Amino acid sequence: KQWYQRRVAITAGATEVPKEEPTKPKADSALREYIDEVTLQVQPHPSQSAQVKALAVYVSNQMGGPQADSGSLSHELHIAQLKADLKSNVIPIGFVKRGIFYHRA
Repeated sequence: KQWYQRRVAITAGATEVPKEEPTKPKADSALREYIDEVTLQVQPHPSQSAQVKALAVYVSNQMGGPQADSGSLSHELHIAQLKADLKSNVIPIGFVKRGIFYHRA
């Protein structure tokens, strides 16, 4: 009960914190370009299997190439830099240029 009374006393003297406007997400023009490019590259393939392979190759190329060294941390630096630049933990898909399996998914 004592901690509750102290908390009430502290919050009773507090001033109201001004509300911040929600930030608007950054436009993702690169995603539109990705969709257009991948459509041109994947649609011509005759089978669904060939289309899936073409899509996998496209994503791999966009995310820094084949992932030979899973111990490399370059993707983490890239993602951290994007978060800092955008001042947000939400990153538009088209901004991501390097990634591991979950970025590529």
